[in-house]
Amino acid sequence: MIGMAAKPLPYIRWTLLALLLLGEILFLTWRFDAGSLVAQHQWWAQCLIRARLIPQFAVAIGAATLVFGGPRLSEELKEISQAAMRPHSLWHFLLLHLLAFLLFLQLTKIVLEGNLQEVKEPGFWVLLWALGGLATGLLWAGAVLPWKLWREAAINGAGIVAVAGMLGVAAWGAGQYTVELWNPLSGATLWLVHELMIPLFDDIIWIPEQCIAGAGSFSVEIAYQCSGYEGIGLIWIFLVFFLWFDRQELHFPHAFLLLPLGTIVIWLANSMRIVALIAVGTRNRHLALAGFHSEAGWLIFNGVALGCIVLARRWPFFSRLHCTQTVSGGGNATLAFLGPLFMTLGTGMIIRAITAHADVYYPILVLASVFLLWCFRRHYVALGWELSWAAVNIGVIGFGVWMALARYGVSPVAEHPVTWQDQKNLLASWFETWLVFRILGYVLIVPLVEELAFRAYLTRRLIARDFQEVPMGKFAWLSFLGSSLLFGALHSSWAAGTAVGMLYALALYRRGKIADPVVGHIITNLLVFIYVLMTQDLATLK
Repeated sequence: MIGMAAKPLPYIRWTLLALLLLGEILFLTWRFDAGSLVAQHQWWAQCLIRARLIPQFAVAIGAATLVFGGPRLSEELKEISQAAMRPHSLWHFLLLHLLAFLLFLQLTKIVLEGNLQEVKEPGFWVLLWALGGLATGLLWAGAVLPWKLWREAAINGAGIVAVAGMLGVAAWGAGQYTVELWNPLSGATLWLVHELMIPLFDDIIWIPEQCIAGAGSFSVEIAYQCSGYEGIGLIWIFLVFFLWFDRQELHFPHAFLLLPLGTIVIWLANSMRIVALIAVGTRNRHLALAGFHSEAGWLIFNGVALGCIVLARRWPFFSRLHCTQTVSGGGNATLAFLGPLFMTLGTGMIIRAITAHADVYYPILVLASVFLLWCFRRHYVALGWELSWAAVNIGVIGFGVWMALARYGVSPVAEHPVTWQDQKNLLASWFETWLVFRILGYVLIVPLVEELAFRAYLTRRLIARDFQEVPMGKFAWLSFLGSSLLFGALHSSWAAGTAVGMLYALALYRRGKIADPVVGHIITNLLVFIYVLMTQDLATLK
């Protein structure tokens, strides 16, 4: 199947090759650990340790390329896609790539586990290892596209990549040095927290030299994570992408003022979050540390981000379209596709912020989502609900991909849900009812809500602002990759989420019917839930 280069949809072949490369990278990261080289001071060991920075550079450069060269990049990808329709024999490159990967695997074992410090010429093996990795990557690239297209793309996009590369490296460097700013930022946050606590508490704890604030028997240390540094970084990333996506509807340079405005608001909101955390902690220490500490931060970020969007689109100072009426029902259509997802996420965040046993209240989340789906049901009628057995097969493949990758790319802040026994103890006779809601939500509601948002809405919205005019299942690279990556970011394992998101997107492209990704997603979640019931491995549900 992978060798059928004359297929009219080359992105299916590219997706399979991308999954192959992702699997190889994840296998290498799982199999080998460069941490053993930290104690070695040879030049080759230090080079290998710093090789971990390459993905960070790549992400920074890729983001800068997307932001500053998006329109040109989109045109180049269209031309490449058209040229790729021509037959391209990839079997030779694919076979050579697999052989090169096996060789690179052996060289990696020699370099990382072969005690090179005892070898007379360790530099030779390191150089051989680097060349093996380069050959593996180049042969994979040859399987994706003919070398002629790579050469033309490199020539046409050299200027964009060079400029974006400099900007990306600068942004990466700035990000490294901003960690040094946390001391003054945490000091300012500590001062503001103290001022906000004065009218609220009588027994204030304030130790500025140790960055500690609190009241009564509860106190917190304002480290750099709590100083607002992470929230400021997130809001900047969000606003930069928002400014790019809505650049045609915004007034520039006025719109750039959203960046300092968002920075100030998110910092002030974070300081108020710390005060609220202290207030909750004085009454319920476990709740403050368990749910409120993390979920309140995400609620604040979402509120500030959405507030910036509303301000930018409603205030004439920022928006060009404030006097223009949109297509009738356009706003309702956006809410119809995104509302159930936001309702699900928002309800879950609120529940986790106010109770230490959030999973017990899962039925509330399900009922809230079902209510919104019912309210907007008329918007979903024409999306294409004819069933296909191929969607079932995609769901089974998705289950295999999820189980293979679920342990990779797991967010460090992800928390395990409570166990079945915890639920039985808390709910007693209501446990069976809760379990029905848990199955209904995970197997039916969550797939429907997520597919409406990511496949029915986002894949079209990333092509055109008026997404309802875009045919369901129309392919575009930005749409395909953007929706899949954001879908992955929604899950605790970004690697597994992104991979299955690509599969569901391919299911949509196959027939242009939303039923295919929905059914595929349902089958995947059903099989995952059966696995969880059999193994009690509740972390897999995340």
